[in-house]
Amino acid sequence: MASDFTPGIAIRVGYNSVIDVTGSNRPLTPADTLDRYNVVDNDQILLIRDNIIENDSFGLPKFERTIDPDALKDLNSGWSLRDLGDVIFDESTSTSPSPAIASRASVLSDEVSPATSNNPLASLVQENPMAAVMVSASIGLALGMLIGGSRR
Repeated sequence: MASDFTPGIAIRVGYNSVIDVTGSNRPLTPADTLDRYNVVDNDQILLIRDNIIENDSFGLPKFERTIDPDALKDLNSGWSLRDLGDVIFDESTSTSPSPAIASRASVLSDEVSPATSNNPLASLVQENPMAAVMVSASIGLALGMLIGGSRR
């Protein structure tokens, strides 16, 4: 699974760790800083760090990865989710001797945030990204043909 651990999954690990601590229902937006998710004190920062390092449900252990706690020593509410995800991705290492433990599909399907679980369109796009791209491209092509045909 080490090869399946992507920057996007690293951001999701950070996001899930944050919302578990704060209870925020704010959707995942990588550019948002942690204070926008109601991270306001050092106790929350420590709990978020612990979630990332130790939580079997959505932290690094789920992906058979580990990280040196010192890599997160500068974590603060001014960090963006992207900053947090970058550190998680860059500094974590695989604990698995086997590269293929679980399929990527099962990893991503387990990671549905509260914000998308109530939105059927967001859930559809998250579960079927290629289909969503195809539909978007088809709609764009059809609109282009309509607009182009009306200009003649």
